[in-house]
Amino acid sequence: NEVDVLGGIPVTMEADVLEPTTGIGYTFSQPYFYGEDKSNQVRGDYVAMATRQDDSQWSSFVYWIVGCSIFAEEYEITQRRSNELPTVKLFGRKYDDMFRRAVSAEGNYAEIYKKNVAATVPRKGRNLLNLNPFGPQHFALGIDLREEIAVV
Repeated sequence: NEVDVLGGIPVTMEADVLEPTTGIGYTFSQPYFYGEDKSNQVRGDYVAMATRQDDSQWSSFVYWIVGCSIFAEEYEITQRRSNELPTVKLFGRKYDDMFRRAVSAEGNYAEIYKKNVAATVPRKGRNLLNLNPFGPQHFALGIDLREEIAVV
């Protein structure tokens, strides 16, 4: 049996190119969890979803779903209001509502964090993602993902 997605994988150049224990490279989603930032230095200790490099379409799908949860939180779209997310034309008509279905199933980033991590690691600092004005930025400036998106 093969694994389709690994969660909580440290993002490293080595794993991106050729992970030594498996002999394959991974493609990473945008980071979704950051370790503590000690002495205001970016340490690079962050984790993301990892997929096999040899399946670029699946890797893109995972990347967009992670980004969607972060986007939904930024625009205060909760699990209950997931129908407010845009439809997209990224992977064909069958998946036009992929963002809505993902957030409907598990919630936005804050809801997922609260259910799975908050009891162990309180949310603060860089893990506030786009809600923190000095945190990481996950969306390119000038792009309004609330509009219908079509990728050719």
